[in-house]
Amino acid sequence: MRRLLPLLALPWLVAWSFFDPFHEHVEKGNRAAAEGQAKEAVQEYGEAAREDPGSPIPDFNRGLALAQDGDKDAARDAFLAAAAAEDADVAADALYNLGNLHLANQEPEPAIDSFLKSLDLDPNDPDTRRNLELALQMQEQQQQQQQQQQQDSDENQDQDEQQQDQQQPSEDENQDQPPDDTQQDEAPPDQEQPEPDSEEEQQPQPSEEFSKEDAERLLNAVQSDELKVLEQLQPEQPAVPGGSPDDW
Repeated sequence: MRRLLPLLALPWLVAWSFFDPFHEHVEKGNRAAAEGQAKEAVQEYGEAAREDPGSPIPDFNRGLALAQDGDKDAARDAFLAAAAAEDADVAADALYNLGNLHLANQEPEPAIDSFLKSLDLDPNDPDTRRNLELALQMQEQQQQQQQQQQQDSDENQDQDEQQQDQQQPSEDENQDQPPDDTQQDEAPPDQEQPEPDSEEEQQPQPSEEFSKEDAERLLNAVQSDELKVLEQLQPEQPAVPGGSPDDW
């Protein structure tokens, strides 16, 4: 940023005196700003502006002090007020410092505008030309970054769409295929399936040989006229069609 404007540099202030309240407040503000006391400097510049509302010097120096204190919004307003001055040198310096504020905020477009306006008033200023080049480079870098980000975003979107297209047929095929129940029905090869119980195993088989007890029971049954028991033990004779065996 440009240095504080010295009052002696202004032609209409040659015959000023430190006893003049306007000049006194400006000088006090300059000393406070030089010592890093931005708030005190701003206060003195405000007092000087009340003494001479038409002078651009308090606004310009107040803008420098506010920028030094970190209040960039208030500094911008002060520089804009000083840029409206009729003095071309003051206006050019105010526009130069306004461009520096935008440049510090990563705002290349308004910075370029401010530097161009400053060069219209002072075309040969080397600082303004150098900072204009910096603003143009910043603008180009930001545009390239935006293009790269947009390109990356488009590529990521295309990749996501391709992955979705690849996954979609697989899901449809799985839905069309019937469920595979063979693995559920089949038993593992190592596990032996229990054989179903046959009817012969469920029913007791009669013994092929008569025991002594069976013979005695049968003899007692005959003697007791329990012939039904014997009939149940012997199979029925097949019926002869057309008559009895005696007719043969």
